[in-house]
Amino acid sequence: MRLRALMTARRRSLDSVARRSRDAGTPISRATVHNLITAAGSPRRDTLVSFLRGCGVPPREQIRWLTTFDVVYRPR
Repeated sequence: MRLRALMTARRRSLDSVARRSRDAGTPISRATVHNLITAAGSPRRDTLVSFLRGCGVPPREQIRWLTTFDVVYRPR
């Protein structure tokens, strides 16, 4: 839900997130963006970074997202 809310708040579409992630040097596909915002499976950390870059999230803010990711998807 939060990833979808981020994308909406940043006024990004699936296509624009995929395109901007490619432009940032960390490409993800439109299908991967869709899977992230619909919580289809467990995302990889690098996929989340690509998504955040595609949404235009500044590096300092990305750290907060990644810290939360590490807590939620901590290896057991």
